[in-house]
Amino acid sequence: SRDPYPGVYSSVTKVTQVADGTEEDAAAYQEQLDMLYENPDPEELPKMKLEYSSETDEGPLLLEPFNFEWQHSDGMGSYGVSSHGISIFECEEIARIDLDGKTEMKLYFAGKMDSVTAVRWPSELWGTATAEEAGDGEEVALTEEEKAAISAAESGYVYQITATRPEGYVEFAFLTE
Repeated sequence: SRDPYPGVYSSVTKVTQVADGTEEDAAAYQEQLDMLYENPDPEELPKMKLEYSSETDEGPLLLEPFNFEWQHSDGMGSYGVSSHGISIFECEEIARIDLDGKTEMKLYFAGKMDSVTAVRWPSELWGTATAEEAGDGEEVALTEEEKAAISAAESGYVYQITATRPEGYVEFAFLTE
């Protein structure tokens, strides 16, 4: 199976693959690609793009972290530390997604992550419970860490995605209805 390129372009309405390529074919364009690529800025918090499609809603959805702890080096040996330190139940706003059944959700991050985990709680707890009252939540299996995906996201839950790499961790949240 082929995965679509995760980019979103406002003027592109359809893409058709006309032939399969090889790594050797792509190597001819490496110089042009190198001119376009920029390494992620280690001071910037990674964002997460969530791709999904159901009969009632579709998206890519770009999420900012609601919680994080992040360190970076300026190359001179000094570090900056950033942290936010709130629980998912303290978020004032949360992305809402309409699902009509079990739906695959692909998770894309700015930069490679060392690990990605997912936990969910019943949606009625969000906005009414404290983190202590809600408890640890239910772990959600992810398919692959290189290209993490929730194979069967369900409506009626609030999901927390935690991604880590050497600079620290970032946490993202969304609610399914």
